[in-house]
Amino acid sequence: MAKGEEQNLVISIVEDILKTKSQEQPSLVWLTNRHTEEHFGKYYPTIQKIFSVLGGNEEDLFKCKQQNQTKNVDAIFRDSWNFFLEFDEEQHFNPFRKLTLDYYPSDLTLGFSRDKYIEYCQGQRYLDISLRKHGLPTNLKTVGEILNYCKEYNKIYAMLKPSPGFPFPGGRMVQRAYLDCFKDILPVAHHFKPTIRISKFELLEAHDLMMNQPLQGIHRPRLLRTLKSLLDERLGL
Repeated sequence: MAKGEEQNLVISIVEDILKTKSQEQPSLVWLTNRHTEEHFGKYYPTIQKIFSVLGGNEEDLFKCKQQNQTKNVDAIFRDSWNFFLEFDEEQHFNPFRKLTLDYYPSDLTLGFSRDKYIEYCQGQRYLDISLRKHGLPTNLKTVGEILNYCKEYNKIYAMLKPSPGFPFPGGRMVQRAYLDCFKDILPVAHHFKPTIRISKFELLEAHDLMMNQPLQGIHRPRLLRTLKSLLDERLGL
């Protein structure tokens, strides 16, 4: 499937299940691409620590004017639902994302299984797919190994280019993990329900498909039943 089609498929099925349309991107002044104490409130020390352990450069982050732009969300369901929906493809699972999850505080309620996401970030069958998606060899296992490889071979193409706050080869991969934290933490800090995350891996596993297969290999009624079960669990339907 072309980029974005799997995401659109999942969102459309969730809309069918909830019998409502997701909202167009709203203007949420607190959902920007850089962390501030004003927006994160009591979770500011958490995001500051995550930014630091990821190797973030605060001077670089705040000098980029574009980094104060409102960040997009895959889908938002308002009214009585009041939650963000995020669909996570292969590239969202890697040692950088695992590192962020390790620093989530115990009082942060999540709309997905943290343990399962950690498994997707470090389990070899999943990590191999993510590394290939980034054009990286599958013998890289850790944050240090990935960044050293990117630096040594000057990996600066689209999915690995330096990014604001992470001005080094591989920076985009690190930035994605950093920004995923925003959608887990900020909605809760601003009176939304916990963000519901649906991973491509769990949908494929539920249908006994290879982890590198497209979702189009699943008949829509079957995929609907699987998503309904996940939403039942995560939303308490």
